[in-house]
Amino acid sequence: MPSICINTIINQWTSENIKLSPPATTESIKTTEEIIDFQFPDDCKEFYLKMDGFAD
Repeated sequence: MPSICINTIINQWTSENIKLSPPATTESIKTTEEIIDFQFPDDCKEFYLKMDGFAD
């Protein structure tokens, strides 16, 4: 998922007053991958580095 697509999604949600969580850190993603013994695809990591879910 290219950055421009991620930014479009984030902008749409923000314009709809959807509260987003702050971005994940590279370290938190790596730790999660180790815990669940799974490596996220790069586009998923890029997404989580921009926002880490919803605040509500």
